Amino acid sequence: MERIEQKIKKSGQRSRIQQKIALAIFRMTTQSSSLAFASDALLRKRLGFESGTPAARMSQALHRLQKKGLLRRDLQKGSLSLTAAGKAYSKKLDAYERITIKKPRSWDGKWRIVIFDIWERRRATRNRFRSLLQKIGFVRIQDSVWAYPYDCEEVLAFIRTELRLGGGVLYLIAEGIEHDRSLRAKFDLLP
Repeated sequence: MERIEQKIKKSGQRSRIQQKIALAIFRMTTQSSSLAFASDALLRKRLGFESGTPAARMSQALHRLQKKGLLRRDLQKGSLSLTAAGKAYSKKLDAYERITIKKPRSWDGKWRIVIFDIWERRRATRNRFRSLLQKIGFVRIQDSVWAYPYDCEEVLAFIRTELRLGGGVLYLIAEGIEHDRSLRAKFDLLP
């Protein structure tokens, strides 16, 4: 059992490194090139390396991105560029990282609740959806039930569309939640 969990953890870590590298290449070509001249320590921190040399880990990740058809390497020029699919993939990652919700000055007393049912065969999408909910600031009430105190309908519509979730996600606005004192405390909403 432990081996399977380690394998899944390692696979998830590889995927995160590939995502960060694709995003870094996207940002270097469209925004600033600060990572191009970064030190080993900064690369380790920014790209999430726990072990191995950054050069070796980056080489592996670049190879995987190339194998997926997201990256083009020109060995003669020594350059990297994203393919059209790679640009679309990186743009989506960039949009997900920039998702935020502007909090109003005062709470309207209503809870925004998200309930979702995403099939097991779409586990990666389900995990991505959960991580986006956490990033926004939602708090998990039950496995597929999350709550947030502020209006977030537009952000959820964007995420639902991008992840192609359709009717698998329900957005509710509730006047109250039973025993919500601990939930209010998490959002600093106690009187």
